[in-house]
Amino acid sequence: MPLELAVLSEALPGGVLTFWMSDIEGSTALWESHRGAMVEAIQAHEATVRRLVSDLGGHLLLSQGEGDSCFAVFADPKAALDAALSAHRELAAIVVDGRPLKVRIGLHAGFADLISHTYFGPEINRTARIRAAACGGQTLISEVARQLVRDRLPAGISLYDHGKHTLKDLLEPIGLFEVLGEGQSSPVAAPRSLDVVNHNLPTFLSSFIGRRAEQDEVIGLLHHHRLVTLAGTGGLGKSRLASRVAAELADQFVEGVGYVDFGDFSGDDALGEIRRQLGVADQAHWLPRGETLLLLDTCEVAVDAIAETVATLLRRCPELRVLATSREWLRIEGEVVYDVPMLSLPPEGATGELATLSDAVSLFVDRYRLRRPTEAISADAVGNIVKIVRLVDGIPLAIEQAAAQAAFRSLAEVEVDLRDHLRDLAGLERGGTRRHRTIRACLDWSLSSLTPEEQETFTQLGVFRSPWTAELAAHFIGGRMAKDRLSALVSKSLVVRFGHTEPQTYRLLDPVAEFAREQLGAHLAEMTQRLDGVVLGLVREALNRPIDEVMPELNRLFPHALPALERLLDADPGAALSLTYALRYYCLRGGRVLEGRSLLEAGLRRVDHHPEWLSLWNLLGAFAFTHGDFPAATSAWTKALELTDPAKEPLRAADLQHNLAGLLIVREDFAQARGLLEASIAQYEALGEASKLAMAHGTRTAWFYHSGDYAGCVRQGGDAFDRAEVIGLEARATLCLFLVAMAHFELGNLNESRQMLVTGLNRWTRVPDSGDLILALILSAQHLVDERPDAAAYSLGRIDALMATESLKLSDAQLQQIEQVEAKLASSGTRRRRSAGYRSSDLEAARNLIEALTTLPPSA
Repeated sequence: MPLELAVLSEALPGGVLTFWMSDIEGSTALWESHRGAMVEAIQAHEATVRRLVSDLGGHLLLSQGEGDSCFAVFADPKAALDAALSAHRELAAIVVDGRPLKVRIGLHAGFADLISHTYFGPEINRTARIRAAACGGQTLISEVARQLVRDRLPAGISLYDHGKHTLKDLLEPIGLFEVLGEGQSSPVAAPRSLDVVNHNLPTFLSSFIGRRAEQDEVIGLLHHHRLVTLAGTGGLGKSRLASRVAAELADQFVEGVGYVDFGDFSGDDALGEIRRQLGVADQAHWLPRGETLLLLDTCEVAVDAIAETVATLLRRCPELRVLATSREWLRIEGEVVYDVPMLSLPPEGATGELATLSDAVSLFVDRYRLRRPTEAISADAVGNIVKIVRLVDGIPLAIEQAAAQAAFRSLAEVEVDLRDHLRDLAGLERGGTRRHRTIRACLDWSLSSLTPEEQETFTQLGVFRSPWTAELAAHFIGGRMAKDRLSALVSKSLVVRFGHTEPQTYRLLDPVAEFAREQLGAHLAEMTQRLDGVVLGLVREALNRPIDEVMPELNRLFPHALPALERLLDADPGAALSLTYALRYYCLRGGRVLEGRSLLEAGLRRVDHHPEWLSLWNLLGAFAFTHGDFPAATSAWTKALELTDPAKEPLRAADLQHNLAGLLIVREDFAQARGLLEASIAQYEALGEASKLAMAHGTRTAWFYHSGDYAGCVRQGGDAFDRAEVIGLEARATLCLFLVAMAHFELGNLNESRQMLVTGLNRWTRVPDSGDLILALILSAQHLVDERPDAAAYSLGRIDALMATESLKLSDAQLQQIEQVEAKLASSGTRRRRSAGYRSSDLEAARNLIEALTTLPPSA
């Protein structure tokens, strides 16, 4: 069942609840050094916590855990306490690297909002901070939780009063108590709080939401580098993330953490400003000493002066580390730039639990609750929130301001207004710097910092609606300096690097792109037409080379080519149809069937004839067939066959026979399918069509598999693979490997099946095809479900994503195979891994499954 449709069978409690959070101490290092052992340990950890929580009447919510952490709620506070005591005792029996697994647990009590099986509210954040203050083997509870359990403590259990402590992100100190187990007379350790750290970090009036992965990445960089710059456009939350990281690391710096905000700074004496804000302005020769962390915020206001000062400090203070935030890189020796991403977004149309997995949705709900604390959030409201956070591209400032607008307007009204006035979005709070009052103010400031040439390039880039490469930008913008200007815009955080592809791709965040297009004004249509010409010219040029060679290039160009073709349909439908037909192999193999079919149908409605008339109808049938629309495929191919004279066009007739045979195989009309298939094979042989003959032999392999002749499939598949390999049809050869692997599985030849599957997946990574990958994902899940249920669930998650995003349809037999795997996974606690598979890419999934399959022991 797709993740977004999953429904929890248990009813989650409301009212005053006890919140239970735990995680494994030192898990990051253990993952790095003992990956295999940690996989088993995490599964045992999750299963143990699940059982303890369930047995004691609690509810475990894996969707609200991060990494190896667990989050549970209890209606009975004593049950939460009992679960913590049992967890420490039982989890200590799990050993990794010769050491028992140690967890840290935090308990707190209070109210929370329940939205789509996810709890929200400040008490959840308090619980997380209490857990973070604990160390391995320790349970800390709040004063509120102590009041609920102090008269119900089990025999031999006591509470140690650690007093009040200031925890990260909490405005007021909080009383903390340690649960002392039976026979324990002293506390494990003092809480990890800010009270023992010398710092001047700012206090924020709102909670910090999400960004767990980003925190870990920045902390990792600071462990290995002395200067880390958090870069990004205005409103991305650089300052909040940097403050959070600094607070997390505060107790690791003996001399403390110093915070300096350059937001109102002007002039050249950056060192003097640092001294002034750290309270040592009267010490003319002061320099940071010992192990110190300096957080320098908003460095873009005087980047040259600040960069020079940072370089000097790093040279003169060997134990100093600097964490900077800036819209522009400092560009000094030793600098590591971390591009702060937008908050994680839910998939388009996401509902329920899948929506609440997104940091962007969580932030909106938290800020919305500040203004409407008693209002229930309905399923329809969640849908509006998903649309809102996607419209603002996950930019935290824009999300907070949209939530502020919802204080006096409906969510639907906010969503509609955003579509027209995104750049002018503003919040309601007083205070804050002028250049952060609106997204427009942020962008106006950034634009003013550009040279005239950079401003021109920036506005031209606003024409792009999808990520682009530097090469494409250079073709469009022209001039020898185009790539240099692009690099400058990246360093000033107006252009962001997108993904980790080779070559690197870039994009403008949606509000930034809208702002850039506004600068073009009346020239936007002219520039769009120019981009269309450049893109379609590059597509035509690529299609003159072998399709296997240009697939990666077409993957990069197609998001730009699609809207260009749609506009060409209005101007010259015949030319648009010709180019769509030329892209047929790319669409079929590149997962673009839906787009290709839409273009083809629109074009055929606009013309009465075309030089490739019959071929276009044949292609429409292929698109419909691949999309799973068998009636439309039958209609298109039947029309094409009616228009074909076999005597005059024997090759076209053979093609249609071959296509209809494949359709009949899916419909399980195996007798008629075999007759048409053999007729097409005979005709291809007579005509000497080696490539088409190889394709037909691949179809014959599928006929043997689907008709249940698995031994015949293995024999035929070997011949079909050889034919495709000789011709250079890599995708067809890979499909044959998958079919033979599936046949071996049905025959019980598991080792042969697994070997063929891994070989096929390795080949698939060179020439990806989403349709073929479905076969491999299902078979991978079947192989992995017993020994590696986590990897099997991951594979199912990728299938969920392909069904949702590629609109692929599965046969009844494939759905039954998936249901059999799901039945085995029902009690395995792998929902989080299924979610990870959903969020991964096809290529990432293929590589992860190859690794998982190769670790399986041989079958007896």
